[in-house]
This record gives sequence, structure tokens and C-alpha cells, in this order.
Amino acid sequence: MKKLFLAVLISLFAMTIGVAQEESTPEEQTVQISLPKYCCSESDALIERTLAYEKGVESFQLNPITKSVLVTFKTKKTNQMKIEKALAKSIDTIVFDSVSVSHDLCVLKSLQGA
Repeated sequence: MKKLFLAVLISLFAMTIGVAQEESTPEEQTVQISLPKYCCSESDALIERTLAYEKGVESFQLNPITKSVLVTFKTKKTNQMKIEKALAKSIDTIVFDSVSVSHDLCVLKSLQGA
């Protein structure tokens, strides 16, 4: 009888620990990610495509004025670091791989506005 009582007590204790751990991590998280290399609206399509194909991303809002993006994602499928790495990789593609096309367009637009 003592063994049964002890087993029930231990299983109840283990269940409360499991419930407490589940409650401590929310299913969805919203973060604002800065995009310091964001240059112009030509980058929007690539950023949107990158976030659309990133696993776990539920929604996002791009803000070109503050050069940031507000991302809501499922914490079980991804995290902020993975999203930031994917964005950095896609933005570096614009800035470094196609310098003669995309970056020059950004420079021309900024000069025309001046």
C-alpha cells in the first residue's frame, strides 16, 4: 500500500512539473527584428518571400521607415535566431551578390530624392 501511495505521489509530482514547463514557454512569440542593411523597396519582395517560407512563421509586418520587421512565430518550430539568420542571408544576397544591380538602384533612388 505504501508503494502504491508513493507511486501515485511521484506521478502527480511529475505531472505538475510537466504542466509548469509547458506553461512557461508560450506557443507563439512576437519579436521586432532590426534590418540595418535594408536599403529600399526592392528588398521587400525578398524579405517577404524569405519569411513566408521560414517554418513556424505565422505573420509578419515590414516597416521600411524603422527598417524593421515584426514577426510572429511558433516557438516549437523556430526561434528568433533562425529567423534572423534567414533574413541576414537573404539581405546579404541583395547587398553583396548583386551589387551592380540592386545596390546601384538603391543609390540612384536616394540621389534622385536628394
